[in-house]
Amino acid sequence: MERINVSEGFRVMKTNCHFKMEFSAKVDMRKAYEAMEAAVMAIADTDGYYPLWLQDLGDCRDNDCFDIDSTLYSDEFNRYVPAMYKAVAEEFPSSDFEAYAWYDDLKCYWVDEFEASFKDHHLTITETFADDDCGYFCPDCGCPIGSCDRVFDDDEIVCYDCDETIKVSSLKYVPPTVTVTEHHFS
Repeated sequence: MERINVSEGFRVMKTNCHFKMEFSAKVDMRKAYEAMEAAVMAIADTDGYYPLWLQDLGDCRDNDCFDIDSTLYSDEFNRYVPAMYKAVAEEFPSSDFEAYAWYDDLKCYWVDEFEASFKDHHLTITETFADDDCGYFCPDCGCPIGSCDRVFDDDEIVCYDCDETIKVSSLKYVPPTVTVTEHHFS
C-alpha cells in the first residue's frame, strides 16, 4: 500500500489484527468514525450485540490518529471492514484514501486480508482469504505440508503423514481466495 498521509487516518495495530486508513487530505475524523460506527451497528443490530472494540474506537475519535486496545474478531472482520470502507467513501466522496486490514486467527490457519483504494469516487476492495483448505499439500496422501506463504528451503520435503520424500515442485498448491469488489460514489 502506498503511504498517503500518515497523520490523517485510523490505525489499529494488534498482535493478530491490523486496520489502517490513510487519507490524501484532512478529513473530519469524528465524521469518519461516526460513518464507520453506523455501518458496523447496522450489521451488529442484525446479530443482536454491540462490538466491544467499537467503544474503544469511539473513545479516541477526537484525535487525528489513534491506536485502540481492542481487536476485531474473525466472525466480524470480513463483514465490518468492507462496510467501514464504503461508509467512509460515502461520507467523503472527494477525499481519496488507501486502506489495509489484516486478521490472523492465531488458533488455526485462517488469514483474511483487505486492501482498498478510493480515488476519483471509485472504491476498489480486494480481499485475500486463506484457511486450512489453502496452501501446499502432499500429492500422494493430501496431507497439509505448509500454508500459502510458506517458503521452502530445500528442493525436497518429507510428508508428515505418509513419510514419502516429495519434490517441492510436485506439491499440490491451493491458492487463497481473492475477491475484488468495485463501488462508485458520486
